[in-house]
Amino acid sequence: MTAILPLVGLERQRDPGLMFAVYCPHHRSRVLLWSDNIETIANGPAGIEVHWRCPCGGAGVLRTGAPTVPALPEDRRTCTPSC
Repeated sequence: MTAILPLVGLERQRDPGLMFAVYCPHHRSRVLLWSDNIETIANGPAGIEVHWRCPCGGAGVLRTGAPTVPALPEDRRTCTPSC
């Protein structure tokens, strides 16, 4: 994991519209987090995975989007090399 160093002397300004709600296992309740609490975003077979960390130390994964669906055999197109 890449370490993120704080910017010294710069005050961060948060966009008030960029918050999301998750269930935090440490708080045992839903909490609002800023976009700054997102650690990674990845596409997975179950959809988009948003890996987050709460300021209290709790962490989790928010899954959103549609799961990937494999193509049916008749829908697959073959690619023939030209050389």
